[in-house]
Amino acid sequence: MDTKTLIYTPPTRFFDEYGVKFVPEEHRNLGLLNNIKRLRIGTKCYHEIMSGHKSLEVRVGYDCIKIYQAGHQIELMTPRSSGLVLVKSVWVYPNLREVVSDLPWQQIVPHAESMEEAYDVLVHQYPPFVGMPDVHVLELEPIQVQRIG
Repeated sequence: MDTKTLIYTPPTRFFDEYGVKFVPEEHRNLGLLNNIKRLRIGTKCYHEIMSGHKSLEVRVGYDCIKIYQAGHQIELMTPRSSGLVLVKSVWVYPNLREVVSDLPWQQIVPHAESMEEAYDVLVHQYPPFVGMPDVHVLELEPIQVQRIG
């Protein structure tokens, strides 16, 4: 069979059975998701952000993180959920210690009991290493929640 005659029919869900994201044709035509940046995030962290308990997301400043600026819309993605957030502001710090001492640590790690525990959680997530890039903190505001599957 000639492959040029195959017609692609997109599925109606946003994720396939393996959790891989795709955009249905009707959304492509509307341009709803074309200019939105995406960020994979853990399920617990996703629920904390979308419920408003966590407003600050800490990420190591690799090139893929440096693209986020205030005013951008980001689609937070987990294997089962997807939600749209607005980046209200972005701060850049030289290390994690300054992040937890300068910003409200309760908004970074809501389940932490103290600043030291919040710092330990971040260090466990991002162990220090030589040549570690700056730390970027995104202040996020939930816009829309979408449940998948």
